[in-house]
Amino acid sequence: MKRFTALFLAALSGLVMCGCQESDSDSSLQSVTLNTHELNLSVGKEQTLTAVVSPGTSEGLMFEWASANPEIASVSENGVVLAVAPGQTVVSVSCQGKRDECRVTVTEAVDKVTVTPSTGEVLIGQTLSLEAEVTPAEIDAPVTWLSTNEDIATVSDDGVVTGVATGTVIVMAEAGGVTGTAMISVVGTPVESVTLNETSIEIDEGETHTLSATVLPASADNKSITWSSSDERIATVSGTGAVYGKRPGEAVITARAGNCTAECRVTVQALPLAVGHFYYSDGSWSATYDSGKTAIGVVFYVGDVTQSDPALAREHPDCTHGLVVALQESTEELAWQSQSEAYGKTIGEWVDANVTDYETPITDFGLEDNLNIPMGYNNTKAIEAFNAAAENSEWPVGVVEFVDNYRETVAAPEASSDWYLGSAKEMSLLATGEYNGNIWDIRDSGASVRNLKTVNESIALIPGAQTIGTAIPVGFMLYWTSTEVIAADDFPSMAISMTTTNGQMPRCYKYESYPIYRTRAILAF
Repeated sequence: MKRFTALFLAALSGLVMCGCQESDSDSSLQSVTLNTHELNLSVGKEQTLTAVVSPGTSEGLMFEWASANPEIASVSENGVVLAVAPGQTVVSVSCQGKRDECRVTVTEAVDKVTVTPSTGEVLIGQTLSLEAEVTPAEIDAPVTWLSTNEDIATVSDDGVVTGVATGTVIVMAEAGGVTGTAMISVVGTPVESVTLNETSIEIDEGETHTLSATVLPASADNKSITWSSSDERIATVSGTGAVYGKRPGEAVITARAGNCTAECRVTVQALPLAVGHFYYSDGSWSATYDSGKTAIGVVFYVGDVTQSDPALAREHPDCTHGLVVALQESTEELAWQSQSEAYGKTIGEWVDANVTDYETPITDFGLEDNLNIPMGYNNTKAIEAFNAAAENSEWPVGVVEFVDNYRETVAAPEASSDWYLGSAKEMSLLATGEYNGNIWDIRDSGASVRNLKTVNESIALIPGAQTIGTAIPVGFMLYWTSTEVIAADDFPSMAISMTTTNGQMPRCYKYESYPIYRTRAILAF
């Protein structure tokens, strides 16, 4: 029995000793090393650090990650570093008493990286220096250069490109996770000169004039032309040299081939604009109908409506010339909001409670109220928000749905606001022109619709266009506006419309859909 006990204790002592030996083996870790000791991140970016142990592997080991300043950069239990705010801090990892650290530099987020020149040409064996501009300028973010094909061209850490073989390569400059690019051609025979057929031109607003470029020598490996404008608010240029005048002012058009450039100074002149002028799909207009272009509307007001419509000013600040009415209208008996009684409230109430970017389309009847303010763009956007909300799917505003569909049928120029439903004031301008007073009083003034007559005379000259107020043989027609009437006991659900015969602006029940009711879109340009 004593011998058995001794054997048992001896065996137990061996097990304890083995356990101690395993523990001693674990504590023999000599080092913990991070995969990098310098990390540069912009705010909001993240990167994973990894720890390597010696000897052995990290399997089964517990690592403790820490940031000296989590308000600058935090680190997760898996080593994921997140840049929080500009500054410097240290992220460390430790395991069994061994430790390593990484210095983290956080910079402001980069918005854009611009490489200049954006196109260029370099001879085989020669160099071309590129520069990278990081925006915002105050960000001190390191720039990393990369060539997409080093068999054609290489690029140094300083942006110096060296031609290796003929071909084209994209050189990229990366800073803070944002990349800018330049297209570089490596040639054997370089471009020696670029000339334009004109060095200065004068064009009208809305006019297009095409420049042509000549590249010498004719044997140059890469004679492709890159066009650019110094101010695209004034004039734009296409890839084929077509210059388009957007607004009065001056701009310089540059043609670049290889490392050579040529310039043409463009002066854009204000084009006389009047009610009845024709408006085209390319954003141009003319006093007489041009059958060589696609007419999409007729000018009915000359003036800057961005002054009265904050939403239009914010989203389309260049639309300061005037207003255009579409050439087609709704052909069905379209109610403003067919389920307005079931809905039981105004659209404006919902907009006030749920929309922050746009104002209410509701009006009262005073001179200073929305009734007398051109703000149809705002109203349309506010009502579109109402229509888009799932909670309102049973009672959409049909007249704005029509305008949305019209946009898909007739594309508006980029320089315009796109189609929208005119407000009471804008539709009043269509009928009677400028009215010195409250348009609610037009019902008593006997105002003429001479403005509408001028517009219709122009519409009648456009093949396939539909004149306003003549769709059915009755004494008058009503055109819906985007202006909703303030709720009252006697008139709980109404919107303003425009009468074609005398320009009156009556309030009508939103659910009415008689044949005399029509909807026609407008746009600002």
